[in-house]
Amino acid sequence: MLNIGKLTGVSLAAIFLAVGFPAAVASADAGSELASNAATSEHGWLDRFYTDRNMKPVWTNKRSAKRKLKRYVDALGRANEFGLDPEDYGYSTLTSAIKEVSPATYRKIDRMASLSFVNFALDVREGRISPRFDFTSEELAGREVSRAQILSGAAKKKDPQRYLATLRRDNPIQASLTDAMRKYLAFAESGGWEPISIDATKLEIGATGKAVEAVAARLRAEGFFNGDLSTKTVTVNTASGNVDTEETMSQERTVALYDETLAGAVKRFQKSRGIVPDGIVGPNTLEKMNVAPEELVNNIRINIERARWLPQDFSERYVLVNIARFTVGLYENERLQQEIKTVVGKYHQQTPVFAGSMSYVVFNPYWNVPFSILRDEIAPKVLEDTDYLAKNNYEVVRGWDDETAEIVDPKSIDWNDVIAGETDIRVRQKPGPSNALGRVKFMFPNEYAVYLHDTPAQALFERTDRAFSHGCIRLDEPLEFAEWVFSRSSDWDYDKIEAVLAAETRETVPLETEIPVYVTYFTAWAGPDGDVYFLDDVYNRDSKLAAALKRAAPVLEVAETANFNLK
Repeated sequence: MLNIGKLTGVSLAAIFLAVGFPAAVASADAGSELASNAATSEHGWLDRFYTDRNMKPVWTNKRSAKRKLKRYVDALGRANEFGLDPEDYGYSTLTSAIKEVSPATYRKIDRMASLSFVNFALDVREGRISPRFDFTSEELAGREVSRAQILSGAAKKKDPQRYLATLRRDNPIQASLTDAMRKYLAFAESGGWEPISIDATKLEIGATGKAVEAVAARLRAEGFFNGDLSTKTVTVNTASGNVDTEETMSQERTVALYDETLAGAVKRFQKSRGIVPDGIVGPNTLEKMNVAPEELVNNIRINIERARWLPQDFSERYVLVNIARFTVGLYENERLQQEIKTVVGKYHQQTPVFAGSMSYVVFNPYWNVPFSILRDEIAPKVLEDTDYLAKNNYEVVRGWDDETAEIVDPKSIDWNDVIAGETDIRVRQKPGPSNALGRVKFMFPNEYAVYLHDTPAQALFERTDRAFSHGCIRLDEPLEFAEWVFSRSSDWDYDKIEAVLAAETRETVPLETEIPVYVTYFTAWAGPDGDVYFLDDVYNRDSKLAAALKRAAPVLEVAETANFNLK
């Protein structure tokens, strides 16, 4: 297992360039998760590869080699399962070319197949877009593979499908999303589900009629409801047909009934869409039910790309934050031990995507107010109320060492200068129940000054949309988190943690072994329960990534391959 160790600051974009995959410098926007991809077309490496092997073909010179090409094309035809488009790698062209292999054409087709295979293997292995994501040198070591190395391996292997599997580097997230892709591709290919509508403003337990049947059919189509639909006998009054007497007749009918079982299936669906699971089909739930499977497939495709940016192997213990799901998962040996609700950055103060190493924990911390908050929020309030700082447990200091910082009288400060940005002071909030960081913070030093911490604002955890912070990640259950962090320490247990917190004295505790922290953004997520979760794109990043994937030029174009020098 890998240990993230100390970040080197090497971006994956640099590694893409190292292996010859076109990529641009990552965006400097801390809230951005990807870089632009400026595609180029260079095949000099391919010329050298064939020259070094005296122009010996890889795919077309013998009957066995032709079978190898056929097996590769069959694998390429299933590229959708990996979130890629087969036609970007010349699937139709290669399918036709297999029938045309002859002494006059085999060199051209061989090179075409080689270029297709290498780029398909690299895209499955690393992704098509360069992310804004930093890893350690140790984690990157396994990624350093050249196109010539990949093709050389293909030349030596009889079965390209098995060889591709060895190159894939599926991490657990990627593997589970690939399974989800197969599942939802099958839904789409089988016709999916029809949009439904209901006459009432909502459906809940006790409702009857055709709308109940439609909801049950919709949930059954996606596997959320597999039982029998309950029914109820009702009496319906209808006209007798005698226009002279205008009599009515009573008639018994059997109608579909919205019962506890169906409500449970609705709750399961709602949970998979990030909706409050109340078992009531209202406008929001109905809107999510009417999303076509093809749209869900595209959502999974985008997130498979994100999964490829992560390491193949995670450490034995690691923390994984999913910003879009508002959760943090605690993992050991690739198994989820606990999942905790979080509050993340609001839209205009987004939590960035990055990796770090948790190295120490601070109990009863100071909150060192970021200068932007001091200037824009606190200083104006001090001008309105000179006792504002004291009322909220703040103090003014000079110096950045919390132990030796000089405490300054707030009345000696010109707060207009602070608003103008002309100051050498800072403000910190002292430990206590009202401290913005709560009672504990978990530190993994990074360029964004983002960390995990407690919060006194507990009411926010009851909401489904929890994007309210200035960028840091607030924890719903910080003591349980701390207990897990120290679970392998002989010096710390839950009782000791509680005792330190009760004393309200600041204490910094270094970790015996650093714990990797991955701050990610997945709007499609395959859970351990087998359900796939489709979440709101709170930062509007999906459309940007989808556009970048669309802009990425196909890696194999027929017009280009036709002009190869095949002599």
